[in-house]
Amino acid sequence: MDELQLSNLSHIHQAYRSNRLVIFVGAGVSRNSGVPTWDELIAAMKSELPADLRFENDALKIAQLYKDARGYKEYMDKVKDILLYNKTTPNPLHKRILSLNPSHIVTTNYDDLIEQEIQNEYSQYTIIREDKDIPQMVYPNSLIKMHGDYVTNNIVLTETDYYNYKNNFPLVRAFVQSLFASKLVLFVGFSFADLNLKIILEELKGILSDHMQRAYLLSCDEPNQVVRNYFENKGVNVVYFSENEIDSINGSDYSITSLNGKGLLMDKVLFAIQNYSNTSKKDIASYVYNRIKSYYKEMRSFGDGLKYFFPNYSSMRWHTHSSGVQTFLPDFTELEKITKDDQGKRLFLHKHPDIDLSTLLKLAYYNYLNEIDGIKILDDRFENNISKYIPKTTIDYLRQFDFSAMEKRILQLRSTALQYSIDDLEYPFTLYLLGDYAGAIKQYAKLLPMYWNRQKYILYFICRYNMWSIRYNVKWQKDWDITTDVERELQLALDTNLEEILNKLPLDWEIKKIFQDLISYRSIGGRLVKTEHFREEIFKQKKMTEKGGCSINSNILLLLGAYQREYLFCVANHIICNNSSYFKSLCYNTVSGILNSFSTPANSMFGGLLVSTRIESLDQSMLKILIFDIDRKNLESILKGYDIETLKFHDSGIEYINLCLQGLADSNRFLYKSNDAFHPSLCNILLLISKSQADAINNELLYKVLLKYWNYEFHIGHGVIENIISRFELPQSYVNELISKMLYATHSSLNYTGCIEKLISRTTEFTDIRMDSFKEHEAIRNLLVIYPACPDEQKPMLLTYCLDNIEDFWCYIRFIFHNHIIQQSDARIKELYNKYNKNLDEHDCYILAKIKNDLAFAALHSFIDEIAISNECLKFFLSPKEYKDFDNVNVEWIFKFSQEEREEFFKNEVYKTKLKEYINSHWLSKSDMKYLISLL
Repeated sequence: MDELQLSNLSHIHQAYRSNRLVIFVGAGVSRNSGVPTWDELIAAMKSELPADLRFENDALKIAQLYKDARGYKEYMDKVKDILLYNKTTPNPLHKRILSLNPSHIVTTNYDDLIEQEIQNEYSQYTIIREDKDIPQMVYPNSLIKMHGDYVTNNIVLTETDYYNYKNNFPLVRAFVQSLFASKLVLFVGFSFADLNLKIILEELKGILSDHMQRAYLLSCDEPNQVVRNYFENKGVNVVYFSENEIDSINGSDYSITSLNGKGLLMDKVLFAIQNYSNTSKKDIASYVYNRIKSYYKEMRSFGDGLKYFFPNYSSMRWHTHSSGVQTFLPDFTELEKITKDDQGKRLFLHKHPDIDLSTLLKLAYYNYLNEIDGIKILDDRFENNISKYIPKTTIDYLRQFDFSAMEKRILQLRSTALQYSIDDLEYPFTLYLLGDYAGAIKQYAKLLPMYWNRQKYILYFICRYNMWSIRYNVKWQKDWDITTDVERELQLALDTNLEEILNKLPLDWEIKKIFQDLISYRSIGGRLVKTEHFREEIFKQKKMTEKGGCSINSNILLLLGAYQREYLFCVANHIICNNSSYFKSLCYNTVSGILNSFSTPANSMFGGLLVSTRIESLDQSMLKILIFDIDRKNLESILKGYDIETLKFHDSGIEYINLCLQGLADSNRFLYKSNDAFHPSLCNILLLISKSQADAINNELLYKVLLKYWNYEFHIGHGVIENIISRFELPQSYVNELISKMLYATHSSLNYTGCIEKLISRTTEFTDIRMDSFKEHEAIRNLLVIYPACPDEQKPMLLTYCLDNIEDFWCYIRFIFHNHIIQQSDARIKELYNKYNKNLDEHDCYILAKIKNDLAFAALHSFIDEIAISNECLKFFLSPKEYKDFDNVNVEWIFKFSQEEREEFFKNEVYKTKLKEYINSHWLSKSDMKYLISLL
């Protein structure tokens, strides 16, 4: 086969893929619908002219003479009659032409067959019949009726029409010339002797020069060397394939149409243009690999758009699962048999020298293709050596809080020369992740002209998309910091119409479809629906298991796989997607599914042969999602909704938690421009730790981090901090510092009264006493708590201050009892009691009962007995075993006693009934519910 012709075919195919193809349609296309040729039209006119013109060969002169002799109306009627106006329909060639999705179609035909097919296909083309149509273009693609149209009766046929063409169609003529200068033009349906073709080529003599883009002429007649040279000298390459050659190229993919003869050959060549590949489609592995490899420098992950690179993808089954995809193509079925073992894989690579193993593994990783149709691509060896193939980027360091490594990486990115590859986008993507939205948009705007000039249109579009994605973040930052100067960049982002930009870019159609899916949220929208389904299935499984059932399924793996595909698409390509509601919802579903599965009971059936599918512990990959991909409120809500009080971490999870704590503790520089970009992940990791009881978590690092980032205490939440203190031993060296933080560096120190009380018992002396902080009525409670650990020389002063300034009865009696203060004022106690309006609760009564049982407080005993006369609660606490009015007793009263005493109380049938009512009427965590039931 002629290599030159294959090269021609490849060039036209590439123009089709990059949306640079213009098809120039001649009369030969309409001929297949039964429309007579130009020669037949001229012959019909000649037959009605004087006999002495019978041998006249100037077609334009014949048309001119006919029009002059018959007048305009008869002339137009004759043309319409001969060329079967309104009497024909499109043929398969018209459909094939539109299937090539040409950026523009130009035709010298007067008929409306192309328009009919455009309507049939619901394609969007602006029809240009005359100059005034050009300013009114609605769609970016157009059909240009270069020689007029029956609708406007402005057809170009006569000698005068051609002579005056420059004056009658100046804009159309200029537009068509611009297409030859900027696009690849393919002539279809023209013969070598076509007069229109000769006139057009003469017009384009200055454009189709050696240093400009050449045009191509699809021929169904084999050209001799003289003809070939003639057209090549005019800047046109002749494309010709014999029937056998084109059948060999198309193989079995081509389906026979109703065409025959030259029309059939023309259709086969057009089909080949659309489907041509240098690599045989029969070798599908090489075919797909080579197609996606060509984009690797500008795009690493294709998401679900990977299917667009497969031949006949629209008729192929595409099923994503937890490890990869299934295409159900027989090619991969056969390949799976060959590559079952290492020897088979080595033999495959030996037979495919075009496939580089390292590149294959990288592409498989970024596209979540651990396997395809059962063919294992990524295995444990890859995981163990992943650093050899996949270099760490700033987001990897960010997701383990390794700010030192991240700072080094940022300095490296700043000093690296522009590579004109996807690696360039890591730096602005990092600025975005750090909350420097203004810095990110400036960097993207700086890259735009460089990528445009180098024709790196994929990178150009990603920059435009990212600018559009963060436009409101930038606007917020600009409004917040008036010194931020991003007016021009922000306006560019706000004015961006991504669809218009994408339509105009000369990108291959696969990439265009991927980006169309991106900007329309089609891909992530479909994945969001899937994660909703998986989340619901996991929830149903939990409910079934709680009722004693057992379910084995892959829902949680499918859910994690769906998330991972979207995450890799964004991160590998440095595309900003995580600020969209779609991505946030997808992450919410993923987190919800993980925690739902974790909270599912560990049921089994048939003696353990069937064990219900569930997450038993959270590993590193799951923790990354829980920490970085959901906000604290939603995470807290999910934990509460699934009643999760205690989390269990896998060994890899504990190792990862300690790595994160190490990074947070060691960092010397705060890299974030915005606190809002940092504190959600900090809060999440501390929330998750607070729900765990893992002994292997490094306590020293944990409290170092808590103290270091105490200024985020409001966001972290006092409940989380209380849980951490109750579950993780606090190193002695940090006790006093943490007490000081809780007393003086919080929006409400009263939230930490219980914590401070626990911590005070663990310190020998607390000296950081700032009296101004305790002068408010409520704040004095914390002074009472720290009093026992205050220096002895300060205690007299503090005692006097407390006894004189306590305004709360409960605080007063608690203070004197716990600190065994005998020299208190009885009158002061009675004064506070009267202010208290005698509304004693079980806590007050419990303390008063304790005081009554302490002989040191004998002076108060009569006062307490007096109160007890009208207070059933106090009566109960004074003599709980002798108290017989069981119906008056509240269950919460009994909870004040020790475990042994509680068990004894609840042997009483009345108290047991009350406890049952309490359980049924209160919201309780699983652990509380289990404990209270045990008391029954």
